[in-house]
Amino acid sequence: MKRIFFLMFLLCLKPVSSFAESCTALPDCRKLGYHLGYSSACGTDDSRYIFCPYDIRYRKCVNYDCETMGFTQEDKTSWCQEVVECKFNSSYTLCAEAK
Repeated sequence: MKRIFFLMFLLCLKPVSSFAESCTALPDCRKLGYHLGYSSACGTDDSRYIFCPYDIRYRKCVNYDCETMGFTQEDKTSWCQEVVECKFNSSYTLCAEAK
């Protein structure tokens, strides 16, 4: 019993560090691939962009080509429980949950 108390006492003596180990600046939005303004490929629809979390003036064109994102035009109703339509073209679908 004395050993247990002694071990608990030793654990309490260990200093606890609550300070940051290193301090670095936030990443630069341009270096992360974000740009100011709109892309000619995406247009001016903000739903086609993701924004830099550190500076929302910077944005990145999101791939809005349904085929490139994995959507197809095949009929999935026989084997898919939850079919999701592509946001940019509802004739393209993706199976979110199989039966």
